[in-house]
Amino acid sequence: MVKDNTVSSIILDVVIYIFLILLMIVTLYPIIYIFSVSLSSQAAFEAGKVVLWPVEPNLDAYKEIITGKTVPMSFLQAVINTVLYTVISLALTTTLAYPLSRSKDRVPFHGLITKLIVFTMFFTAGMIPVYLIVQMVGLLDTRWALILPVAISTYNLIVMRSFFESVPVELEEAAFIDGANELTIFVKIILPLSKAALATVGLFSFMFFDNFPTTQVIVALGFCKEFDLPFMNYFFKEFFRVFIYFIAIVGDSGTHTDRLNSTAHLFFVTEDVVSLASVP
Repeated sequence: MVKDNTVSSIILDVVIYIFLILLMIVTLYPIIYIFSVSLSSQAAFEAGKVVLWPVEPNLDAYKEIITGKTVPMSFLQAVINTVLYTVISLALTTTLAYPLSRSKDRVPFHGLITKLIVFTMFFTAGMIPVYLIVQMVGLLDTRWALILPVAISTYNLIVMRSFFESVPVELEEAAFIDGANELTIFVKIILPLSKAALATVGLFSFMFFDNFPTTQVIVALGFCKEFDLPFMNYFFKEFFRVFIYFIAIVGDSGTHTDRLNSTAHLFFVTEDVVSLASVP
């Protein structure tokens, strides 16, 4: 391979290297900052002295988190919520996708129902109607307020329906001749043949709900009036706490500001502990 040593090529290489270095700095700085905050003292963080390197370094925050029950209980609640969501989402998605994948003779209006479901991918009613429904069925301040409103993903539903449509109809016809009903066919024929699709949709559901900032926080900010409920994991509690105190700060620069700074510092430290533990 002949190396291009022209001036234009050298300038292009320099520009590319500069861009990549800047991109690396932008990517690494938040991680370095979180790590520095976790090693700095509470006073230094509140004073805004932490910029890049730890100020008044100590391990007190790590000791407090590791020796306490915060991280294990947070992890347990996160696992419970995510597993429940994944199981419920799979159950509801498959039971709805199967009839929508059958012919019009077996499922009347299945075309119209499919169009209405796809419509929700582009247009939603908004938070207020959903909140009113959650309130009417008595799910406010419960674990189910985090799970049920987002239990069915239209995208996952379409994926499952498309897979069910690929299953040969002859298998169902043979089962009907042998005396099987719809439920028996679904459980004993369709689902065993759909293990790959179930694994894929299950992974999508797991990753969707486990994505803390975009799912649980947004949903729970609307459906939970308290931020210290037992089913919430630590990260959500602290995010919620910071959010509430941030609103309360308006017009009050005293106690709320101090509690916000203290909470934010502990949140950074806990996030750093889990981030470091996740590194392979």
